[in-house]
Parts: sequence; C-alpha cells; structure tokens
Amino acid sequence: MRIKQLAWIPWAIAVLTIAAPAGVAQANVAQPPERMAFEFFDEAGQPVAPESLQLAGCREQTCQAPVVLFQKGVCKAPGCLTPPVKVPLLSCDVNICRVEAFEFLYPYYELILVLPASETGEAARLGVFQGRPIDAGAVRGLRVMLTPTGLEISEDDELAARIPGGSSGYCSPTPPIATIGFAVTQVTELAVTLLLLLLFGIRSRLIGGVLAAVGLINFATFPVVWFTFPALGPGPTTQVQALAVFTLLAALLYAGLLVRLQPAFHPARRNMVAGLLAVGLPLATVLIFGAATVASAAVEAIAAGSAMAAGAGLPYTVTMPASEVFAYSAEALLIFMLCRPVLSARQAVLLSVLANSASLTLGLILL
Repeated sequence: MRIKQLAWIPWAIAVLTIAAPAGVAQANVAQPPERMAFEFFDEAGQPVAPESLQLAGCREQTCQAPVVLFQKGVCKAPGCLTPPVKVPLLSCDVNICRVEAFEFLYPYYELILVLPASETGEAARLGVFQGRPIDAGAVRGLRVMLTPTGLEISEDDELAARIPGGSSGYCSPTPPIATIGFAVTQVTELAVTLLLLLLFGIRSRLIGGVLAAVGLINFATFPVVWFTFPALGPGPTTQVQALAVFTLLAALLYAGLLVRLQPAFHPARRNMVAGLLAVGLPLATVLIFGAATVASAAVEAIAAGSAMAAGAGLPYTVTMPASEVFAYSAEALLIFMLCRPVLSARQAVLLSVLANSASLTLGLILL
C-alpha cells in the first residue's frame, strides 16, 4: 500500500474529532484521577505554608483507626501518624496542596498539619472532614483554617475552579463518565474502521464482520483501560485494587471466548455472542463489583488493608500511557485473530493504531 493513498486518513480523523459533540467525556483514555485541593490560612486570613502534612482515610467520624494515604515532609510532631509503608506525596505550592487518586472512597478524612520549623514543639493540628463523590477529572476544593485547637475545613468551589481543569467535583446527574466514554470510543473507532476498510478495498459483504469484531473487542479492552490501569495510581483502596483484578480477569475470559468462537464472520455465532452480552454484561458487572467488595472486606479483616491502601502508586502520567500501549497492542492482536480471513497482520496493526489514535486524540482534546 502506497503512503500517498493514506494521506487523507489524518484529515478524516481530525474531522471526526472536531465533529464530536462538545462536552463529551474522554473516549479511549484511561479514567482521569479525582483530585482534592487544600488552601491553608491562619485566623487572620493570611496564607500558611505547611511544614509537613498528612491526609488519612477514616471509616468513622471519630477516626479511631486512620490510614495514611498521602504525606508531605516528615511529620514527627505529637499527633502525627506513622505510615505503615511509603506513601505517595502531596504536591504543594506555598499554601495550596493537591492530591489525586483513582477514587476517594473513605467516608471521612483526617488532615494532620505541622506548622513551619519556627513554630516546632507544639502538637500537630488535626481536622476531620466528610468524604463525598467526586467526578473523574474534577477537583474538590477545601479551605483549611488554622485555629488554636485544630483545623476548620470547609468546601471551597472557588479554589476548585482555580485549579487547572478543575470544577466543583460534585457528581452530576448526567450518565456516568465511563458510559459516555465507552459510547464515544465505539462510535469513533467504528467510523475510522469503516473508512480504512473502504480504503483497503474490503468486499462489502465482509465489512460488517470486521465492524462487529472491533465493536466486540472494545468490550474487552475498555474496562481494563478504565478500571485496571488507574488502580496502579497513588493511594488506591483495597476495593479499587480488587475491582481492578477482577476486571482484568473478566476481560481475559471474555477475550478468550471471542477468539474461541470467532463470531465476526459467523452470523449464528455473532447472534449468540450478542445474546451472551445482553445477559452476561449486567450479571458480570454485579459479580465483579460484588467480588471486589468481598475481597476488600476480607483483606481488611486480616489487617492488611491499611498497608495496601497506603501503598505508593504510579502517577497518572505513567498509568495513562501504559494503558494506551495495552489498548493499541491488545486490539491489534485481537483484530488479527478474529479477522484473519479478511485482514493481514499489517492491516490489523494499522487499523488498531489509527482507530485508537482517533479516540485517544478525542479524549485528550475534551479532557
């Protein structure tokens, strides 16, 4: 195939990207982290830069057994917690500190602050605030006021808006971001696939089979990109880690079923797989989340939860590219295995690269 024949493909991808409706969430991009931002002031309203800071998760408002999730500096003052293992760091700029995680799932959080070195000797100041859902990619802003006895922590939407890419972070009544992202992934990748198949000169009676294969493959790769790789990030809870493992296992089982049945070019098998999806996906969702919850409770019951929840993780700048490498390679392999009667290995790789690049570009632009 001559390069000249492919010159129009980037323009077609650009048109697909620009034509996407405004406000759509990211497509085949790993789920963005949730973020919290803290801004510190003294009682006179003057900015205060923490010497050291800890953020811990609590199961109850009294924080009887807090788990250190993030830390800045070395917290040695009375009232500081001892992390069971190395924890990820808070990112601080003067009096504003930020953290990010795949999900913030604790019902309560405790903030532990030590003032600059000039005021050492006094105990750390503590404050407890309630957890709440945050949209993926959004920021929860919190204003922290130092008092003689502790910390007063309150919501601060204005701070959330000042953080690049930030918003108030309350979960909206719109469809879940993963659902929207999956829909955009399917539409974008199927459109690019159709354009490429026409360019390859594939016979019209075979195009439907390739499109079906690509659509079915996305059910295997998308959940791994969204739920498994982000769990490698900082501060995941045991439930998030368990969900990531069960999602990966379910995706591998499903991909193996696709390769075994090769339904793309067998209408009867295609109908069978569609029926299995209609019945199996809701059931698998319930089973995966249920198993993750049970696994999380079991881990915490044997006192391993604190260490796992506090484990240091990889930054989003690492997990996101890693998830895309997985998506490109896994989809190329599965497209080749399911469409061998129609596509060569080179065509399968090209299709995967261009389709995933289109959905990735769409996600990064609209993120």
